[in-house]
Amino acid sequence: MNDLKKYFEVARERAMTGQRTALFIDEVHRFNRAQQDVLLPVVEDGTVTLIGATTENPSFELNSALLSRSRVLVLNRLTPEALGLLIARAEKLTGTKLPLTEAAREALLAMSDGDGRYLLTMVEAILSVPPPAGGRLGGGRNDDSALPGPHPNPPRRGREIFGRPRRSPPCCSNARRSTTRRRSRITT
Repeated sequence: MNDLKKYFEVARERAMTGQRTALFIDEVHRFNRAQQDVLLPVVEDGTVTLIGATTENPSFELNSALLSRSRVLVLNRLTPEALGLLIARAEKLTGTKLPLTEAAREALLAMSDGDGRYLLTMVEAILSVPPPAGGRLGGGRNDDSALPGPHPNPPRRGREIFGRPRRSPPCCSNARRSTTRRRSRITT
């Protein structure tokens, strides 16, 4: 919080010269109420424009005073086409085509549940594993063991995400959550 207070001083100096300051806080829901209260005066007086990103419903996670001075924008899930473009860009950037069958590629898109960051994390994990002897994952019943599991972030405490329940991808309807919540395995 001391670092933020230093930035607020710099933002006040910038405001005196007519410059505006944007403050981006990723996972703003992790700030406790007292930390959110520190943001309130600088947001109220226009010293900073707060841009906060969260995967949680802000109505439950943000201080009501801060929330009342905010505009909430909901970013919808990416379409399978947009996710396919992300994979194509990743393949072009790395110079490596993902060693996946078409069915495994479709399962990968479904497991990401429209989350581009999660999809890119899975792509990175797949590229870090040497390809199987056949050259591609997804060719047999047990070849999906190298594929990461479904999206690991279910709604907390039974809350819906932005007014709608998180849907399970069709390929993962039989998925079991492991005890670590970090990795799951598709059962056949």
